[in-house]
Amino acid sequence: MDALLAQIQQTILRVADGRLTAEEGSEVLVRLMEGESHHGQQTAWLVSEQYTSIAQSVGNVVAQISEFTERPSEAPEDGEAQPRSDEETELLLAAVRERLASHLAEAPETPQGSLAMSRAVRTLQRNLADLGQAVQDLSVATLRDAHERHDSGLVSAVDKVLASGRARPATRACRMGSFSERAVPFGGDWWSLTALSGDSAAVLLADSGGAGADAAVVASAARAAAHAFILGTREQLHPDMLLNLLNRVLFDVGVGSLGMTGVALRLDSAGRLLEVSNAGHLPPYVLRSSGPQLLLAEAQPPLGTLRAQKLRMQRTQLRPGDVCVLFTDGVIEATDPDGRAFGEGRLRSLCMELRAEGPQSICDGVAEALASPRAGRPPIDDATLLAVEIP
Repeated sequence: MDALLAQIQQTILRVADGRLTAEEGSEVLVRLMEGESHHGQQTAWLVSEQYTSIAQSVGNVVAQISEFTERPSEAPEDGEAQPRSDEETELLLAAVRERLASHLAEAPETPQGSLAMSRAVRTLQRNLADLGQAVQDLSVATLRDAHERHDSGLVSAVDKVLASGRARPATRACRMGSFSERAVPFGGDWWSLTALSGDSAAVLLADSGGAGADAAVVASAARAAAHAFILGTREQLHPDMLLNLLNRVLFDVGVGSLGMTGVALRLDSAGRLLEVSNAGHLPPYVLRSSGPQLLLAEAQPPLGTLRAQKLRMQRTQLRPGDVCVLFTDGVIEATDPDGRAFGEGRLRSLCMELRAEGPQSICDGVAEALASPRAGRPPIDDATLLAVEIP
């Protein structure tokens, strides 16, 4: 019996250690018990009281691991969250192993059980499965935290070197509203508003695709290149010029592997003129009193895929009250709990309802409509919406 006890102790500890999955641990446990049964022996310590006691101990450990995994990170003085460290995880698992080893080593021998013992055995097996899942969740959370610490440092370093002067400037040329949320700490959506002169401004919205450090680094580099080009050309800038330049930059850097969609606008308030160019992005539209009007609806290649492509430009006269709306796919692909997408039709209808209230009211209304069905859950993709009008 001592040998059997040692084998069962080792099995449970190996699940707590992460060396066995919960399924593998249960299979070993069942084989050990069936082996005893086939030999016609009754193992005194495998009875209901003992199994119930061990199951309760394992359950307490599962609760401790789960609480540790899900606990909110403490924020130091600078406000940045501090994720759990590998050392913290190892200390917790060491405590788990020590607690289980101590409990099993002191397992008393008690009279045998029958039906009650079978129920207790099943309870322990379920708790053993929970233990394996809890250890797996903790490992995944620790690895995710480690990756995010690395990615955050990388993105911050690139952003500081490449980006400057990206704050939204005051401009008489237009009024803008914005809404943006990220599914991960660093994503691929980005936008800019730059005053070209007293009467004109440039707006750029892009989606580098994907998420994490790779997307964020590409976004930072593209945004810096666009900012430098806009500042260098100012009043001579047109949207197709800007996107064609970004296309060559991305293609040369990524040799065709860095795809990005984007839409660029130029607004001239003196003549109420809107210029737009689109590179593989969802087409923007103008909210007019008669309804929404799509701009450049036909598809053009994304940025960075074909070096020699020449993107077209469209000019549109704006009337008082017209509002131009730009957005990324995370807005219309957002889903409710039943899996229904928000959809472009609903977006247009909502924007038209809010059109008279101004650009920021449009963005706030869409943000509220997207957040409400999620009931506090994070978005599944980055989402950005811009609304612009000439006053």
